[in-house]
Amino acid sequence: ADQGGTQVEQSFTLTVTNTNNAPFFGQDTLQIAAVERDSLIIPLHVSEPDSFAGDSVGFALGEGGQPGMLLTNSDEQYSELHWYPENRHVPEVFYVQVTGEDQSNEADTLICHITVENRNSAPEIRNAISDTVEMYEDSLWSKSLTIKDPDVDIEQDTVRFTLENAPTNLTISPEYLSTINDSVFTLSWQPDNSQVVADSQFTIYFTDDSAATDTQQVSYKVRNTNDPPAFV
Repeated sequence: ADQGGTQVEQSFTLTVTNTNNAPFFGQDTLQIAAVERDSLIIPLHVSEPDSFAGDSVGFALGEGGQPGMLLTNSDEQYSELHWYPENRHVPEVFYVQVTGEDQSNEADTLICHITVENRNSAPEIRNAISDTVEMYEDSLWSKSLTIKDPDVDIEQDTVRFTLENAPTNLTISPEYLSTINDSVFTLSWQPDNSQVVADSQFTIYFTDDSAATDTQQVSYKVRNTNDPPAFV
């Protein structure tokens, strides 16, 4: 307005153009404790400042990704990392890179530090007896069974055996093994005349400190060996 009070009005339109902003996870790293043979699901949340403008985020696995890992249930600002760690992944720490990238190629990166903890596995008989064992009266029979413990903490594990329905005088040695990765138990038996039998069986249980067990069932027959007559 001038001194005489005359006014002039001017109208105009102001347009604010959006400048793209990168998505962000809100943190650089995640510390994750996983357990062997447990399904792992890691929720991944990302913020997209430009979602109001129709921008969205795509997720991708980068450096450190392992076979079997996958991203699923993804939408504009969320995804899940799925994995099923196994015994071979113990006791490693995996540094897995996840990237969230918007439509303008702006991105943020999250590093998942995944530590896989051991879960006890049963000892395994590597050379199980599958066929019926044929023995002879008064002859020594011997068989070695190799036991493997899949656990990575084998120095802390012990395996012991128990027998069920075993014939008299059958022995297993040693009584136990404290380091049982490919270790050997030996069965020995010398049946006598009273133990001649057409068909029988016994069972051996190999059990570790966590009560996990592998079982060997042995089917056998003992053939007669002729004995000379004797005066009584």
